[in-house]
Amino acid sequence: MTQSPPQPPYSQYPQQPLPHGYPPPNPRPTSVTVLAIIGIIFAALRIVCVPMGLIPFFVSMAANPVIDAYRNDSTLMAFLVTSGILTFILAVVLLLGCIGALGLKPWARRLLVRFSIVQIAFELIVAVFQIALVIPRITADLGPGPTASQATAGTIGGILGAMFGLIVPVLLLVFMTRPHVVAAFEHAPTQ
Repeated sequence: MTQSPPQPPYSQYPQQPLPHGYPPPNPRPTSVTVLAIIGIIFAALRIVCVPMGLIPFFVSMAANPVIDAYRNDSTLMAFLVTSGILTFILAVVLLLGCIGALGLKPWARRLLVRFSIVQIAFELIVAVFQIALVIPRITADLGPGPTASQATAGTIGGILGAMFGLIVPVLLLVFMTRPHVVAAFEHAPTQ
């Protein structure tokens, strides 16, 4: 009695080559491509803007009472410079990780996950320092009046901007830990 051999599941059928002219499918998930491009843009903006934002604190320009308050307080200047340097370094890490992610380099996914955790913690710490240290010192230094209110509003705007800046690290953390993304990085073709 002849019996037909058992049929393998569909996923085990041999793959037929694509007809001439058709490119092979892209192994990189779309979410990785989109987040890597957004991350590159975000990192590039920070790399350019952070040093530019520090210039008024070190170069004599028109009188500005808020900048003068920072210059006269060594703790505020230390906070400003330290957070600026760390922001710049994190932006470079983001840029490197996103460029590597476009190539599905396994180290890039691990780097972006670690970057996301550090960036989220850093932004939260900076927000606490802004509320607990910067606003009270600037307000006390400037005294009551419109300048102090403007400085406080600017600091709060900076905190809200930083919270908006958390969108990229949160999205990276969520998407770079998804199983299909992890698999894409682990099984990426080597070139």
